[in-house]
Amino acid sequence: MFCQIKSLSGYWQVNVVTVAQDTLTPVGKWFHLGEDGDLQGGNGGNINIFGTWENPSKTEVLFLNQSGEPDPEGPFTFSKENELLILEREEGGLHLKVALQAFEPRDWPMAPWDNVAGAWTLSSETGLSQEDLGFGFNTALFQWDHNVLFNRGNDGVDVWTALWRIHAHRPELELAPRNSDIPFMRWNIEFIGDQMIWTRTFEGNPQRLVWNRGQ
Repeated sequence: MFCQIKSLSGYWQVNVVTVAQDTLTPVGKWFHLGEDGDLQGGNGGNINIFGTWENPSKTEVLFLNQSGEPDPEGPFTFSKENELLILEREEGGLHLKVALQAFEPRDWPMAPWDNVAGAWTLSSETGLSQEDLGFGFNTALFQWDHNVLFNRGNDGVDVWTALWRIHAHRPELELAPRNSDIPFMRWNIEFIGDQMIWTRTFEGNPQRLVWNRGQ
C-alpha cells in the first residue's frame, strides 16, 4: 500500500494551483506527508487537514480523511519536476494541477493571518478624507477570534468593532463592521518588517494606511 512513501514523505508547501486556465493558489498552504502514512495540512499556523495518504499505484497518491474515507475526487497522479512535486487530476471536467516545494519546519510558511493578529498603531494615512473609514484612527487590536477593535482615542472610549478575515487565495483583508451603517470593505495587505500596509482604490482614489506593530 505504501510502496512510494519515502519518495513523497516530508513537508510540502503549495507554490501554484491551476484549474484549467485559472490560477487559484491558496495562501500559505502546506502539507506534511508522514513516512507512516499520516497526513496533516493547513494554512500558515492553522492546521485544518488530518488524515492519511497512500499510493494506489507507483504514480498515484490518494488522500483519506480521519474516518478513513478516500477523497471522493479520487487519487492524484504525481511526478517530480526539478525541486517540485506535481499533483494532477480531473475535477468536474477541469484539469487541476498543484505544484509543491519541499520545506524544512524551521522555514514554516506564514500566512497573512499569522502576522495580522495583535496590537497595531496607525503610523500614516494617505488619500483618506474625514468621511472615510480609518480617518483619524489611532490603534487596532486584531484578535484570534477574528474580532478587531479600532480605537480613535487613547482613553478607550470611542471604540468600534468588526469581523476580519484574510482571503483564501490572495493577501486581501476583509472587514465586516458590526455597525450596519458602515460598509463591508477590502484592503490589499502586506507586511514589511514590523509594519502592516493597507492599500486600496476607493471611488477612484488611491488610499494607503501604514500600521506599526504594538501600541
